[in-house]
Amino acid sequence: MEVEIAGDRLRLLGSDGEVLDESPSIERAVPDLSLLISTQPPVRAVAGFASLALDELLRGPAADGHAAIDTRHGEVVGGDQSIPGWVATATGAAGPLRIQMQSTLLAAAVSICQGPEIVIGLVDETTPVRVHSPLQDTMTCLVMPMRP
Repeated sequence: MEVEIAGDRLRLLGSDGEVLDESPSIERAVPDLSLLISTQPPVRAVAGFASLALDELLRGPAADGHAAIDTRHGEVVGGDQSIPGWVATATGAAGPLRIQMQSTLLAAAVSICQGPEIVIGLVDETTPVRVHSPLQDTMTCLVMPMRP
């Protein structure tokens, strides 16, 4: 059996070349995934954490399935443990944020970021969190937060 694309038709051919079935081909555009990031609202806060410490917290037993990024205290909390970081907020931004995330999803994003620091952009409790490394300016991961 052989599949042949001829113009705007898709054909299924038998071993002898006989057309067994034919249908119109379908044009399917590939979505521009960069739009997922460029259409996100501006961040209200940016937080930075040491990548090794963050990875250990997220993968360790203290994370208990979720972790919270707390901009008031500049830390990531997992269970009864936390790691300090830094936080910068946008001028005129509303109060501090505490965004909960599944630790396995955040850990997956952190694990592909290279370098000693992870930078996390935060908008609110319902908007995807942007995770990236300053060493990889063209790579950004989006991770959905959990509802509190």
